[in-house]
Amino acid sequence: MSNVNPVWSKLRFFQYNSKVDNWGDPSKMNPELLLKLDDFRAAMGIPVVVTSGTGGVHETNSQHYDGNAVDVMLPTMRGSLFDAFLMAERFNFTGIGIYRDWLWKGHKLGGLHLDVRPLQKEADGTLQYLSNRWIGIEELQGGKTVQVYYPFTLENLKKYAFI
Repeated sequence: MSNVNPVWSKLRFFQYNSKVDNWGDPSKMNPELLLKLDDFRAAMGIPVVVTSGTGGVHETNSQHYDGNAVDVMLPTMRGSLFDAFLMAERFNFTGIGIYRDWLWKGHKLGGLHLDVRPLQKEADGTLQYLSNRWIGIEELQGGKTVQVYYPFTLENLKKYAFI
């Protein structure tokens, strides 16, 4: 463990060799993401469980594979998932997805995708923020449940019962 990034020793709530968090390959985790995640956990004041780091199956160009993203769940949270989203916004994650249908030990709990992706630029050099917030909803399509992604808009937040 001598080549472990020293940022791991600065974290208050997460461990390199965690028995709870699913980092995949913890040596690939982006230090900026880890520090933001640790601060997010401190602000929440409740456990934040990493359900997917670098491992698992994700979209082809997923930030997970480069260690820039985690999926998290908050099993003891008493507020809404939208409250957790608002707290995550405080820590300047460049990508945040909110997922209402994720399961925790057989119960629909929902969770967040948090990442530190590089922001895309428009043709004129303006940073593009809009596509870095989204809603993930499970829907039945062709007799199969699939994850469908929707823009993070007030209308969709209301439609899918986040607010």
